[in-house]
Amino acid sequence: RSGATHLYHHKLLAALDAIHPVRNGHSLSNGGVPGTGPTYMEHCVHDHMPRRADLLLVEYAVNTDRNPASFERLLRTLLLLPHAPALVVVNAHRWRAVRPQDGRTDKCWNSKWPVDMAANATQRAAQSWGSAGQRD
Repeated sequence: RSGATHLYHHKLLAALDAIHPVRNGHSLSNGGVPGTGPTYMEHCVHDHMPRRADLLLVEYAVNTDRNPASFERLLRTLLLLPHAPALVVVNAHRWRAVRPQDGRTDKCWNSKWPVDMAANATQRAAQSWGSAGQRD
């Protein structure tokens, strides 16, 4: 329960605890190894995860090793675990903010954030895969 609480897996854990509370809360184990890709992890994933997990989040949006076969082998290894945990591939595109004054992009960790996406049509159009101006 320690670590950078702004990271998505900590936010997911907090949401899970709030929506589905259990005695002593849910546990989190981050088996990620910075700067490595699935080519490494496919060979030793069992050394980086708890013996039993109910939910696995897998994220290789950046460090893919340009080797999709190793990512597939990693996923197949996880899918064959005997206790059949839920497996979610969590790859997000690169979020950037559009500056309304000139239309150029800025990093999403800009000090002016957070931006109210629902109220800002420029941001909604830049970040949406759907029709800008329509709410889901």
